[in-house]
Amino acid sequence: MVLAQAESEYRMPANKTAVEIDFLANYYAQDGSYGAPQGGRGTEELDNRAGIVVVNVPIDSNSALNATLGIDAYSSASTDRIDYQLSTASSSDVRGYANLGWTESDLGGGRTYTVRGGFSKEYDYLSFNASASVTQEWARGQHQITAGVQAFFDEWDIIVPAELRLPARQPQGLSPQRRSYGFSLTYAGILAPRVQLTLTAEPVAMSGLLSTPFHRIYFQGLDVAAYLQSDRRNFVADDVERLPDTRYKLPLSIRLNYKLSDALALRTYGRYYTDSWGVQGISLEAELAYQVSGAWTLIPFARYYEQQSARYYRGIGLHSPTQEFYTSDVDLAELNTAKLGLGIRYAPLFGLGRTKVGQRGLEWKQVSLRGAYYTRNLDLTAYSITIATSFSMPKLR
Repeated sequence: MVLAQAESEYRMPANKTAVEIDFLANYYAQDGSYGAPQGGRGTEELDNRAGIVVVNVPIDSNSALNATLGIDAYSSASTDRIDYQLSTASSSDVRGYANLGWTESDLGGGRTYTVRGGFSKEYDYLSFNASASVTQEWARGQHQITAGVQAFFDEWDIIVPAELRLPARQPQGLSPQRRSYGFSLTYAGILAPRVQLTLTAEPVAMSGLLSTPFHRIYFQGLDVAAYLQSDRRNFVADDVERLPDTRYKLPLSIRLNYKLSDALALRTYGRYYTDSWGVQGISLEAELAYQVSGAWTLIPFARYYEQQSARYYRGIGLHSPTQEFYTSDVDLAELNTAKLGLGIRYAPLFGLGRTKVGQRGLEWKQVSLRGAYYTRNLDLTAYSITIATSFSMPKLR
């Protein structure tokens, strides 16, 4: 009776009054030799510079507005070979995106409702998205379940390799549209004072153009050695990548965090993935957060991924013209990858600095640096550097 009364009197914490702002910048570079635009053997050199701003604005004790703005600028030697000439329009691009969301909480009922919408735009691609979710807490906030739905509506400009643009060779049957619908169900709970568990299922259904129109396909009979030794301009692609116009995905994941001591926390993550194209994969991640002092935290991390090939994948020159579907994109091949990295966070108790902006303060809360090295068994290496910082703008009394 007493426990039931205590639960009925529990209210979720009200929104904080401070505006929260997070900035993130990332640089990523890779190099490899299985580029799909050249039929599955070619450069995969790419570099990407990204910037993201996330702003959360509390409207009142139970309502909040949040926005995400981002931009990616990349150059890709792989897509530069769509025309077999350097500096084509596809060799570099800028992607911009924005998302706007609204969160409404029923503090007494332990429920939180969220709706979001946004778009993404780049050279040959435009995407709109919408999502909604509801979270229910119980046991005084120690357990919660979140159910969500999301949809993506994408439009492509069909760009095919240069030698296939003549009317007699123009690939047919390529839809400019793609649709994706997803559902997610997540349980998160505190199993013990130092143990947190999260379980997630995220089925996805996709339809429309699921292949990439500028990925070349070479059928059996190709002299692969001559192709690799030449400038490749004399080797006309037999077709472009073709894949089914439907795909169903099912990722299942588990996250277990364990606080070993006041200064040391272990975060682990596992994910199983399967889809209707025959791809199956397993991811394992571990991260150790060690608080060296009151302000400094070191975060070494590692990730391993292993994947089974899609049934439509073959290497360059191995596809048969009698097949209905074919791809030489190594991302759909049997492979494994590994990533190792280290993060450093500096977050003093009273922040890095304070000032005043109008009727609000501005507190610089923390800054972090994260570096990672990535390798794939099929000849690809990459590295990334990420810097992130956050600010808070509380109301002044």
